[in-house]
Amino acid sequence: MDNCIKRLVATPEENLKIFKAKLPAIKRRSTLISYSQTNKFMQELSSMLANIESGAQTPKEALKAIKSFIEADKYLFNIVDDSYGDLGGFYRDDLARSFSKYAQACEDKDFVTDLVLDLILQNDYGARDPLAEYLPEYLSEKNINSLIAKLWQAANNEEAKHGYKHTHLLLKKIVKATKTPNLFEEASKLLSANNESYPADIIELAQIHFNSGNYLLSLNYLKNSILNADYRLDERDKLLSKVYIQLNMHKNLEELLWKKYTKSGETRNLAKLLEVIGNDKRDEIVKTRITDIFKKTKLAEVDMRFLYNLNFFHELAELIFKFPDEVKDEFYSHLLDYAKILETNNYFLATIVIYRALLDSILQRAYTKSYQHGVNYLKKLDKLETKITDWQSLIPHNKYKANILVKHKLKMSFWSKYK
Repeated sequence: MDNCIKRLVATPEENLKIFKAKLPAIKRRSTLISYSQTNKFMQELSSMLANIESGAQTPKEALKAIKSFIEADKYLFNIVDDSYGDLGGFYRDDLARSFSKYAQACEDKDFVTDLVLDLILQNDYGARDPLAEYLPEYLSEKNINSLIAKLWQAANNEEAKHGYKHTHLLLKKIVKATKTPNLFEEASKLLSANNESYPADIIELAQIHFNSGNYLLSLNYLKNSILNADYRLDERDKLLSKVYIQLNMHKNLEELLWKKYTKSGETRNLAKLLEVIGNDKRDEIVKTRITDIFKKTKLAEVDMRFLYNLNFFHELAELIFKFPDEVKDEFYSHLLDYAKILETNNYFLATIVIYRALLDSILQRAYTKSYQHGVNYLKKLDKLETKITDWQSLIPHNKYKANILVKHKLKMSFWSKYK
């Protein structure tokens, strides 16, 4: 509040002097700004930026001051605990936005171009990236092309001397912001050892083409063989769906959505498929998938999740009981949910299979911090025993318990908790 009042009563010249006096003091600091002190320090930085905005008489004057503020990153990022990204956010949002505002107002675009080039070429902390991302807001196409040409030259010199990749990465950000896919692809290939664009970059290229209305080009990139792996597959498929819609490729869209539906346990993929083929087909395609699930020779977590999400608890219990030895702890994030709902619906044998799998995993790994969970599971199994009259193919609880007592008899800390 005091800083705000001082800023309001000060003349523009005084406000700029306040900023210029504070900046060297900030840069001289050597003690670490801990996380508990970060909020107060960020208020101080925001106040300094407000001094610039209240004090600068011209856009050029403001830009020069903001440039000096941005260049303090080499000091600030070494003394601030930025675990939660507050300082990074200040550079990304406050400083970059303020720079963009004054750059738009500045009529001397060559001056702005040189200023930006000088800043982004010395970008060791990545905090100056937004200056490149906002370029279309304040530079003409001519000035952007001039900047790109200078960056290409700097990138080639940089790679020849040091093998650095920073400037190439920066070029990708610029050409992405300016929607120039050819340059983006060239920058991507320069970063690749085999002169091919990275899978992530191919998605970016496809998005740039899509945004420009070049749907066929977008489709060509999305169909690239590099993306056959699962890397960012959901992102690719989401864009691919949009492309199919724009190109009226309804059959391809249906095939894509069917594939995602059958390989996922999420109901949202079923909903998207039904939007295309019609809600009247819901019962038919759900029944078909359940039939296919029970034809499989291995247990898949996505199948369990599908049955759970659609409230097919009888089928979920049958599936789990069909593959008791394949219920593994890698399914842990959902297993407890399955166990609770199955117990609620009186599917006790399948519930026992799950709790045994969880307990066995804890005992086999001998992870003492999880022993209390294991004890809770064993006590749950003790209670469930009373509900079973026919164990079918499962080992009865008394024999199961006797087996683990022998196999894990040396895990005294576990058994002491159980007693």
